Amino acid sequence: MLTTVGASLFVQYHPALATLSLPMLTTVEGNLTIKANSMLPTCQATGILAQLVSFTGMVTISDNDDAGTCS
Repeated sequence: MLTTVGASLFVQYHPALATLSLPMLTTVEGNLTIKANSMLPTCQATGILAQLVSFTGMVTISDNDDAGTCS
């Protein structure tokens, strides 16, 4: 289970990505970018951001599925 990313984390340009779960992730030592994943609910991306205890870079969450739902 991934808990720390020692650099930037980029999840972008995956049009078939419909789910993203990193339940143990608490630290990103760089930028967090989750964008241009047209099937990924935006709420999943913002959920990952909400669980972070520490990150040192910029956050970009955009162009995902704003109409998608999280349960």
